[in-house]
Amino acid sequence: MVDIHIHVIPGIDDGSDNIEESLSMLRIAAAQGVTSVVATPHSSAFDFGYDQVLRAYADLQNAVSEQKIPVRVLLGAEILCYESDMDEVIHYLQMGIYPTLNRTRYVLAEFFPNASNKAIYYCLRRLQQARFIPVLAHAERYHNFDLESACELHAEGILIQINVYSVKQENYDRIKKRVRSLLEHHLVDFVGSDAHGMQHRPPSYTPGAEYMYKNYDRLYVDRILQDNAVKLLQA
Repeated sequence: MVDIHIHVIPGIDDGSDNIEESLSMLRIAAAQGVTSVVATPHSSAFDFGYDQVLRAYADLQNAVSEQKIPVRVLLGAEILCYESDMDEVIHYLQMGIYPTLNRTRYVLAEFFPNASNKAIYYCLRRLQQARFIPVLAHAERYHNFDLESACELHAEGILIQINVYSVKQENYDRIKKRVRSLLEHHLVDFVGSDAHGMQHRPPSYTPGAEYMYKNYDRLYVDRILQDNAVKLLQA
């Protein structure tokens, strides 16, 4: 598997607190078959400490190599979007202050859970107009985002990421129902763990992946767990 959404860089957002916790997260990921992750700190981390993020990322890569953990750690960001700030978001992306996913044109975009569909549409289309390829982060978590919305955006070339734990382990039935509906209609492109540490949402892939292989077309599941992400990271 490839995880394109994980908060594993230590000490720079609400994810991992320290290097030891980050290494534990990556060992758990490797044990469940993950071969690559894209570390995606919240964009606010780059607003307030761009150099600090890059130093912490380099330290993590060095520690992973020293510990011989068999997971590639690539750099990205989870970029909070809302209508009034899109000029700044796009400027920061163009300047390289906000990293895209592994230096590609793909942008992991998140919204507040109660964001309107109008706001989501506007922001993602603005990213497209700036020649980025939007990936909607944890699409199942938006209260107003329904199957019709997903179909419309997907038809426009906007890609959809889900949190793999939502498929099986999510406590809220409405989120679980939404994510399974996206899967049933083949609207999911990527998965992530959205892991934030060893205590809050540790990396968990196997229950969701097993459910997906049991209930959906195997080739489709292969694509969203690995193949699509491999192509993205090489783009």
